[in-house]
Amino acid sequence: MPTSKSLSTNLPTPSPTRNIRLALVILIVLCLIFIVSYTARLAKRAQLGVESHQWEERIEQATQKRLVLEAERQYVDSDAYVQKEARDELGMAKAGDSIVIVIPSTPTPLIPSPEPQTETTTKVAGQANWQQWFELFVPDAGATQPGND
Repeated sequence: MPTSKSLSTNLPTPSPTRNIRLALVILIVLCLIFIVSYTARLAKRAQLGVESHQWEERIEQATQKRLVLEAERQYVDSDAYVQKEARDELGMAKAGDSIVIVIPSTPTPLIPSPEPQTETTTKVAGQANWQQWFELFVPDAGATQPGND
């Protein structure tokens, strides 16, 4: 036994605190690498989720547009569309329809007819302004006014 004891004393033995520190540093480095990798994957997942939502919206819009176009195609294939186009674009009518043609016209301006001049208007035109007013309010007094020849 003494030989085995002498061999073990010649080899340097690492201190237990140094081994623990080294293992702790390696463990911390591995944890940091894991955390960085995990946050990068979370960010990528969030980005893919947003992109997925945008694609779902585009698919929904395309589906709605397809339904609208399908309904329009069915209407164009129908007899109602053919009749409407024949009436609107070609000016055709069905048997039994009454055709009304609207002719646009410009209205003629109303020309007032000239008023016949009466004796009172000629008589009033020759009077002074105050006499015309007086005669409007007191018609009988105008005949008895002096200077009213």
